[in-house]
Amino acid sequence: MEQGSSNNLDIVSMVIWLSTGNGKFFELHGSRDIIKQVLPQSSETAFRWGYYNSPADPDRQSYTQALEAFLKAGFKIEGSSGAGTQGLLRAQYILVKRSS
Repeated sequence: MEQGSSNNLDIVSMVIWLSTGNGKFFELHGSRDIIKQVLPQSSETAFRWGYYNSPADPDRQSYTQALEAFLKAGFKIEGSSGAGTQGLLRAQYILVKRSS
C-alpha cells in the first residue's frame, strides 16, 4: 500500500432465509447509517434488534430489490455462502464498498 493513501471499507452482511413455512425474509448486519443510506425508506422498527430485520419493516423490499440497491450504490459481492436443511435454507452475501 502506498504511503499516504487510505482505503475505507463499508461492509454489510446480507443473510437470506428461505423457509417452506414462513416464506422469505432477510437480515442486514452492518452500520445502520450505511443501510439507511442505501435503503432510506426502511423503518426504524426494522432495527430494533441491532440489525435490519425485513419482517419488522412494513415498507420492506424483497431481498432481490435490496441486493440490487446495494449493487447500484457501489457495493460488490466479495463472498457468499449457503447452508440448509430440508425446509430451511440460508444464503449469505458479504457486500463491500471500497472508497479512498
